[in-house]
Amino acid sequence: MTCYMLSDINRRSENQDYCRQMEIRVNYDSTVRAMAVADGMGGMAGGAFFSELAVRLWFEKLYRRVTDPDFCGKALDTQIELLKDFSGQVYEELEPEIYKAGLDRGYRGGTTLSTVISFWDIFIFSNCGDSPIYVGEGRRISLVSEVQNVAESLIRSGKTEKGSILYYQTKNRILSYLGGRNGCSPSVSFLPDKKVDWVLMGSDGAFSDLDREEIRKAASEGKESRRLLQLFHKARERGEEDNQTAILYVREKNDRPVRDVSAERLYRETNEENMIREAKDKEPEELQGLEDDCAYVKLEQASVLRRFRSKLQRGRGRTKGE
Repeated sequence: MTCYMLSDINRRSENQDYCRQMEIRVNYDSTVRAMAVADGMGGMAGGAFFSELAVRLWFEKLYRRVTDPDFCGKALDTQIELLKDFSGQVYEELEPEIYKAGLDRGYRGGTTLSTVISFWDIFIFSNCGDSPIYVGEGRRISLVSEVQNVAESLIRSGKTEKGSILYYQTKNRILSYLGGRNGCSPSVSFLPDKKVDWVLMGSDGAFSDLDREEIRKAASEGKESRRLLQLFHKARERGEEDNQTAILYVREKNDRPVRDVSAERLYRETNEENMIREAKDKEPEELQGLEDDCAYVKLEQASVLRRFRSKLQRGRGRTKGE
């Protein structure tokens, strides 16, 4: 998949948003892909400080989680469950650390945090606050995060509707965020990767009052590298003045994995191939202790394949030299 990121100060005096994308190689065969967006509390001291701190700490904790021997040595299904648990539990660790860091700086503010983890054949979404995460599949778009503000809470309870006076009066009042004393209540959801063609996440300023169809068109139509610019422009046409930050993660046409082979089987087979490759690199006397005849056959085949590739590369080298 291809990742695009964009952040703009818009009409504010300071950009209090922060975003980051990272890929962490777990072993020979698997990579954890992660994205995060944080929106510092507008009008409160230290918004930029809180948003950057939240993203940095989240990535540090994710890195420690996936590089821990207790994670690397587990079966694939267990690793997936560990990442699901991490996505919900990490907010309990982040909240006191971010709150204390703010007090040490003399700040009383906070930040939203929305995150996405892609691992093997699953996407894991989590958020605290009102920075939304959308997923597209074909011509469909879904909100996979929970917008935790007063306005959306009133809509869910049937007390108002989008676009009403009460809605606009309460849409900027966040119910849950990092950095306050009341803690946060994260939302966590999951989707198989076959249900995801693209992921769009960002601060609320990136979307303004655009409806889902307008967001879908901006995220899925036109030149990929200009889609976030198109989204920001549409939001500004509606009068948006807040900072605008977003990440667009797009699946390439040839990037969809073969679905008739399970991730568990791929994981097992590729690890077996790596073990054979490592055994081949050992000294001959170490190989003499192997008792499995099949291992010798596989090693011989691997050796033939290696010599063939070497010969092919030498041939290509001579062709270029000519």
